[in-house]
Amino acid sequence: MDIRRETKILEFLPFPLFIENREEKIVFANRSFLELVASLSQEQLLSQTWRDFVFPQDIHLIEERRREREKKSISVFTHLLSARGNLPVKIIFSPLFEGKVFQGVIATIFPTEKETRLKIENEFYEEMVESSIDGIVVMENGKIIFHNRRLAEMTGFTTTELLSSPLAKIVSEASLSQIQTIITNPNSILFPLHYEIELLTKSKKRLDCELRVCPIKKGGVKLILYFRDISLLKEAERNKTDIFGKISHEILNPLSTIKETITILQEKASERLEPVHKKFLTLAAEEVMRLKRIADNLIDVSRIARGKTPLNIREVKFEEIVDKALNSLQLFIQKQGVEVVKEIPTPLPPFLADPDRLSSIVINLLDNAIKFSPERGKIIIKAVCLPPDDPIIQGRNLPLTDNYLLVSVTDSGPGIDEESRERIFERFERGKSAVGIKGIGLGLAIVKEFIGLARGDIWVESSLGVGSTFTFVLPLFKKKEEL
Repeated sequence: MDIRRETKILEFLPFPLFIENREEKIVFANRSFLELVASLSQEQLLSQTWRDFVFPQDIHLIEERRREREKKSISVFTHLLSARGNLPVKIIFSPLFEGKVFQGVIATIFPTEKETRLKIENEFYEEMVESSIDGIVVMENGKIIFHNRRLAEMTGFTTTELLSSPLAKIVSEASLSQIQTIITNPNSILFPLHYEIELLTKSKKRLDCELRVCPIKKGGVKLILYFRDISLLKEAERNKTDIFGKISHEILNPLSTIKETITILQEKASERLEPVHKKFLTLAAEEVMRLKRIADNLIDVSRIARGKTPLNIREVKFEEIVDKALNSLQLFIQKQGVEVVKEIPTPLPPFLADPDRLSSIVINLLDNAIKFSPERGKIIIKAVCLPPDDPIIQGRNLPLTDNYLLVSVTDSGPGIDEESRERIFERFERGKSAVGIKGIGLGLAIVKEFIGLARGDIWVESSLGVGSTFTFVLPLFKKKEEL
């Protein structure tokens, strides 16, 4: 068989190839191969072998492979010594026969630079995922289909135990209720969402984690979940607030004594005091009340951080809660020279709630409004009942009930800039407009926590130079079993 005579059709193929005879000498190479190996001519290639064009370190391996599969097709990955340097390629060696007589081998070459690059990139990303400080889970159809090494370390579960499992295996029941909707309906997610959840370990330990949920739209809808262990941070925060709570308890006793002393002086010695002295006593009484509110807030924060917020549920009337709050703030209102207007229709229906927690919500919102309103400023507190089909209710994730209480507190203060509005409900956070205003940044954080305990929602609307409106909504329950 004259191999070279059969090569006309091979000359212009787009991929490089060469033919060798029984002695492994190259007898033909097409144009693509000639261009690949430094523009050699056919004559220069004759009598050379494949060994002259592959990476020296790979020669022995290729020889072994060819011996093992003598006169059979094999494919090998190597580097070709080309005009462009060492080029990663895949070479397929296929035997040529005339009848049953072996004539030689045709070698077809496929550059794999792109595949190699992709392989390297994939290996890099895989190692990056496996080395992440976050536990990573990919979910599809409500089941775990992938997890990284870090998640296994955090939970103590093996891959066999985790794959195809529901998220309930590693997330507490309370935390799962926060994210159940997006797990069952991932198409509803348009952008990454963030939560604080409890991760369950194999030993039933609970880890405080930050959770970031991101949708993956390629190749079907999947969810990628990032779990970051914040247990140590949470414990440090709890320890800090616990110290505040203990200190505040110690402060309350002498404060009560001071308050009683001032009250006695105001009642018994008022007629013998000069007006300026009476003013000093009033100021002292107001400051004692302010310190008591700060101490109460610190104690509440400590209880919240420790998960020890006992609820004393009973029937309450919101008008009475507001009147009580205004009465406790009366000295502060007079000192600031502001006007507080109630716009509450009577009667609002009574409902079940913890009166102390509800009072704390109203007092903190009013206290905040009073602090930030200028002298002769106006503060408006409104309350109204809404049905479940009201747009305000339907636009929020609230439990279903017959009625909802919508309350707003509007001040005439400097307003809150957009950046501060995003974190105004965080502990010890104060907006830029709070410069020169007394406070430690706990009131709004406590309000948000207590409203959350009541399964409600709160938000703020504000315009710089105009004022702010804090609005909250609570579901109204009439039976304890509904809570």
